[in-house]
Amino acid sequence: MARRFFAGLLLLAGLGIVLASCGPATPWPSPTPTITPTPLSTPTPTARPSSTPTPYGAPSPSLAAALDTLESQVRALRGLTKTAAVRRVVLPPEAYTQRRQQAFPTSAPPHITAWRALDLLPADADLAPQVWNAPAERALAFFDPASQTIFLTSPQGLTAPLRLAYVHAYARALRFREHALPPCGNDADQCAALQALAEGDAAYTETLWLFAYASPDDLQALAESNAPLIASPEALPLAVVKQQQFAAQWGFAFIYALSQQNGWASIDAAFAHPPLATAQILHPESYPAAPPEAVPLPAADALTNALGKGWQEDARGVCGEWLLYLMLTASIHPDARLDGSDALNNTAGWRGGAWATFHGPAGQLAFLADVHWAEGTDATNFVRAFVRYARGRYGPLAGRAYRVLYWESPHGAAVLRYSATEKRTVWAFAPTRAAAEALLRAANAPHE
Repeated sequence: MARRFFAGLLLLAGLGIVLASCGPATPWPSPTPTITPTPLSTPTPTARPSSTPTPYGAPSPSLAAALDTLESQVRALRGLTKTAAVRRVVLPPEAYTQRRQQAFPTSAPPHITAWRALDLLPADADLAPQVWNAPAERALAFFDPASQTIFLTSPQGLTAPLRLAYVHAYARALRFREHALPPCGNDADQCAALQALAEGDAAYTETLWLFAYASPDDLQALAESNAPLIASPEALPLAVVKQQQFAAQWGFAFIYALSQQNGWASIDAAFAHPPLATAQILHPESYPAAPPEAVPLPAADALTNALGKGWQEDARGVCGEWLLYLMLTASIHPDARLDGSDALNNTAGWRGGAWATFHGPAGQLAFLADVHWAEGTDATNFVRAFVRYARGRYGPLAGRAYRVLYWESPHGAAVLRYSATEKRTVWAFAPTRAAAEALLRAANAPHE
């Protein structure tokens, strides 16, 4: 569903979504007073400065005037009055790259152990932390909430890619001043949903700007600048590429769906009451009526004791719909990948989930997930998708009993227990079937 209305704008809007910076996923401080909208005014075309290098530090008078024009255009699109100025700093390319990297998290995200257990990353993958949140290496401007500054680099002057990136950054700055998004802590699923809300809003603003102000020459320049980026993700695991694209692409689809309800008023309402799970981003029709359920797991000792001597719990977190989607579509095993729309249809109805990862005395990995569904049919739909995924990862089904399926291979075992009555699916990956079964018993999974 989301891709259908997104595809219609992809040719034009995609230029902006790929090239613009997604901005750092940092906590948002307390909000300042909300800006009062005014009726949308008709944009007035303005002359653009020539593409010549600019000095570093504060923008030159000519560049500052051009940036002021971009800001006024964004405010016109948003129907906003004049706002307080945003600090702007021009940096040389090297310094800009360093500053941008500093704005991103310096440690691996908390779900990294789940990704490894789900075979979303090769065992030897050693990805820089910035990779997780920085899809557009060529983005020429970004807003840093920590310093409340827009940083930009303009070695070739105010080109079309820089103008578009600045529009994105300024849109982020406006939202920062209007609304404070809640902290998400270690809940990677909620963090992804909040990032998608913010990025989707900025990408939507870019799209409006492209339609209202971009010339044919601008679009040509953006297409030429974008071309090398299209092939670059091939060097990364598919799951990482999808994660990089989630906030802008799915966030854009979410914001666009809201805009079809009551324009900016619906979007503003989403910032006042933000989505709490990626399921609401993936299925805009479920927002805000379907908040996530908290799914508790047993204490770590109960689970590690079930696995045996020497086992330890590594981490636990929320098993959100986006993680399920990645599991079904982005495994490092190509045969385990489902079509995106197929996976999305079979993870719809998610209501809550939790996961935990473990390691054994010899470095073995184990994984446990417990997911709750809105309806019993949602649970059985997911089971059907899981069967196809597990076949690609472990081989043919090794056996089945009442409400239980299992797979065994030289690389490990998987056991899935489910109940349409309980609207619940619980599964484990472990070195052996016996270990996986023990983990499920400790988790009180559905049984005969």
